[in-house]
Amino acid sequence: NATNAPVTITPAPLTVSGSAIQAKTYDGTTAVTFSNQGTLQGLVNGEHLILTAAGTFASPNAGGSVQVNTSDSIANGSNGGIASNYYLIQPTDVTGSINPKHLTVTGSAAVNKVYDGNTAAAITGGQLVGIVGNDVVNLTQAGTFAIKNVGTSIAVTANDSISGAQAANY
Repeated sequence: NATNAPVTITPAPLTVSGSAIQAKTYDGTTAVTFSNQGTLQGLVNGEHLILTAAGTFASPNAGGSVQVNTSDSIANGSNGGIASNYYLIQPTDVTGSINPKHLTVTGSAAVNKVYDGNTAAAITGGQLVGIVGNDVVNLTQAGTFAIKNVGTSIAVTANDSISGAQAANY
């Protein structure tokens, strides 16, 4: 007994596997670049759809496994795959690395001192070069004389450090 009652065919789910993010250096943004778009899982009868991987880092801060909020999309393929027959489940396991940015210190000068029996050196005048936007990064300067004895043109090794709200990104 066949019926002519209306029936519905609903779109099939697709998942994405193998998406990979290219590591980047901290730049203050959440922009990502995919090194691998990934592969669609769940296509029927060998159909082909075009996957476009997209997304943003959940945070702009430097870190080794920063979560990526994906916004992938699918489009009709060249061999008859029809995108409207599917719906895409966004991957939730995509992460990437944001490496700390290197800063340069310019304009530093060691300060002459009176012999005091130690190698501690005061350094002044340094400026940080390479800070992104309005990031708050502070420079603390310190140094060490190569010898503790009286002399001229004594080498000084800088032992600078940084602090501030965004210092961990550098």
